[in-house]
Amino acid sequence: MPAHEAVINNLKPLIARLLHIFLTGEYEQRREAAIALSKFKGEKATDFLLQTYESDNIQDFMALALGNIDNHKAVSLLIHALNDSQQEVRFHAAQALGMLENPEALDILMDALQAYSDANVGVTPEATLEEPAGQIFFEEDAIISAILAVGKIKNWRAISLLKKLLAQEKSARIRASIIMSLGLMSTDKMMPVFQAALRDEDPRVRANAIEAIESIKSGSIVGIIQPYLEDPSNRVRANVAKAIWKYGDFDVSDTLRQMLEHPDKWYRASAAYAIGEIKDARFIRELARALKDEDPDVRRNATNAIRKIEAKDALQHVKPLLDDPNFDVRVEAVLAVSRCAGEAAADLLKDKLQHEENFIVQATLVSCLGQTGNPAMIPVIRGYLDSEDPRVVSNTIDALVKLSPKSDPALVTTLKTLLKHEDNRVKSTAIRTLWVWGVYEVIDRLRELFNSPDKRLIQSATFVLGEIGKEISLSEALSKKVNLIVTELIDNPETINSLVASETAAAANSQTSPATATAAHSEPLPTESEAVPAESEVELPPPMEPLFEILQPATEQAAAQAVAAPQPINTQILPDNTFNEDIEVANRFVAARNYPAAEKVFAQILHKSPSHLKAILGIANLYFLQKKNSEAVKHYLSALAINPNLVKAHFNLGTIYYYARKYDDAVKHLGKALKLYPKILGAYLILGQIYQIAGKFSESVRLLTHAAALSPRNPVIYQKLATLHIQLGNYSDAIEVLLKAVDISPVDVESNLLLAYCFNFTGQGQKAFSAMDLTLKACAQSPQQDQALRQMLKAYIYLNSIQKNSKPDQEKTQ
Repeated sequence: MPAHEAVINNLKPLIARLLHIFLTGEYEQRREAAIALSKFKGEKATDFLLQTYESDNIQDFMALALGNIDNHKAVSLLIHALNDSQQEVRFHAAQALGMLENPEALDILMDALQAYSDANVGVTPEATLEEPAGQIFFEEDAIISAILAVGKIKNWRAISLLKKLLAQEKSARIRASIIMSLGLMSTDKMMPVFQAALRDEDPRVRANAIEAIESIKSGSIVGIIQPYLEDPSNRVRANVAKAIWKYGDFDVSDTLRQMLEHPDKWYRASAAYAIGEIKDARFIRELARALKDEDPDVRRNATNAIRKIEAKDALQHVKPLLDDPNFDVRVEAVLAVSRCAGEAAADLLKDKLQHEENFIVQATLVSCLGQTGNPAMIPVIRGYLDSEDPRVVSNTIDALVKLSPKSDPALVTTLKTLLKHEDNRVKSTAIRTLWVWGVYEVIDRLRELFNSPDKRLIQSATFVLGEIGKEISLSEALSKKVNLIVTELIDNPETINSLVASETAAAANSQTSPATATAAHSEPLPTESEAVPAESEVELPPPMEPLFEILQPATEQAAAQAVAAPQPINTQILPDNTFNEDIEVANRFVAARNYPAAEKVFAQILHKSPSHLKAILGIANLYFLQKKNSEAVKHYLSALAINPNLVKAHFNLGTIYYYARKYDDAVKHLGKALKLYPKILGAYLILGQIYQIAGKFSESVRLLTHAAALSPRNPVIYQKLATLHIQLGNYSDAIEVLLKAVDISPVDVESNLLLAYCFNFTGQGQKAFSAMDLTLKACAQSPQQDQALRQMLKAYIYLNSIQKNSKPDQEKTQ
């Protein structure tokens, strides 16, 4: 039997297990399985992911997986998701489209930025019980991500909006990002914008403006930016130097030499960086002096500059740096020697490796020795396969392959053992090497890992199978055969069940040692989805009690926890290809906001096939979008009767029940959604609001603290969290949280006022005065002063009510 046929036969049960994990596993397992499936890049595997996303699109890894698939249908589904009722779905879809640099993402990205621009600058949006998750993504990192995505699309329509944002923006990080984005679309006409940015108070903005001007690629820029060789920022000076040099000296060399003698180490380090970018060997003498600088950052940048220049006569200068006391410098010295020493590099680096103790330097040395192509280095580096550091192990595998392209039996044995290494980089490098060498029997090892009771080993097997999929995708013949396997399995789900069951039974029968047999036949700890039949209700914590299971999801429990034997797949949850054209028509009606037409199409499908899951979810989402909540509830419950693990259905039901003040039902469904997918920011905020309403402030604090960890640069969340701390009388905790909010948004009126009062409550009068002063300045600087004053008055009234009614460190009882 040809080798390829044997490979295909061995892959079939593994792919069945991969599909099974994707459909039934916990969050981390499903995420790894989705990523692994996307690496196969086969038509059927891709279509399976696309259809799954179409049914339940709230999970971020699904949108990002689609962002890795250059497929017209992936783009179509992501664009449809931009009209979704859930803000998180829209945001993840826009991110994925930004990864694809798809022009159709431009409008939604611009809509988000326009909404941000129109929001109350310097005023925290009012949070009401009806809008607990308002403006979730109006935070720095999200806005910066959207700005950079718009820049990559390079559409002139975005320029005016970006210029508007630049004029009103208070955050220096966002202003710097806007300039970077505009720089990707730079023309002569935008020069006034960049020149104005050169006068910005923040050096990051000025430095990015220099790079944007440099991208115009015209000698006329010299006169504009030359004065900034005297800028007070070292980074700006360095950027100006490298921008001007290509047109001539124009005092650049004098500036760089002066910077190398500057008392501030960062000027010296920036000068060395700029010389490395210029790559002019005439600066070798100055760099040689910088190599002896007292500061390691300067020595590191100088060594890196010499590496980039690749001057052979520089070896005498960098060789002593191999023994520098700073490991970063030694890393750069190793790289510089490998570039400058020619044939002598191998012996120099070999001697250094024998005495080096730092793992990062060891990994660099091993990699450089592999690049020498000298087989004599094999025994020198082979022992590093046993290193405790995964970077060293991974680099050693790569180096050995370069030095010995043919497989070595002893090395093959070692690499097989590394397939269960805890580090993904090691596993990836090992499997890639074995596959290139034609060691296909390694697949048998994966079967053992998949049947392990250890979750970590199962996830390792999932990752490695994905890496095999990546290699298979490079072979057209293998890729076609694997696509046929995936097609057969998805079209015949009972085959998945039977293959997984037979693999599990075979693994159980092969257990011979008493200890192993006991482990195999002991009662396992079932996961939630395995312990509860599909048609029964999942037991959640009692209403209004602490949600410990939510705050400590399965991914944070012991990774080696025993797992239950795989349960059969409910075949109804697999994607249904019938009525695909009709559903696409309905989706187009939704995108065009022709909701009655979309509803009619979904209703026609359900009349013919009442249990068609995609149609049920489609009409449920449509009703939710239109706030027809009673109809939405009916259809979401119908969908959950078919597949109880639909994250979006649980989240939307929880949201509906929250608005209806049915808090017990809201907690149940939001809790289930977070068990399935523990990254839904809106769910934490709504649950926090519910517990606050119930007087359970400590539990609400825990939920919002978790939300802040998911969205660490969102001042709105910090402000909500601070008000809870104030309710409890925990003013020190409130101050800590509010300082983060003010650091992110210095002109936020309400955060500054809350901070002033907390300082006052704790007897810190001077700090309270300073915070109040900042509050008044924020009001004065707000472009919407009336609303800023109203917000301040609202916060003032709230604080006075808290001061009168709060009972520190006590909570209301039910």
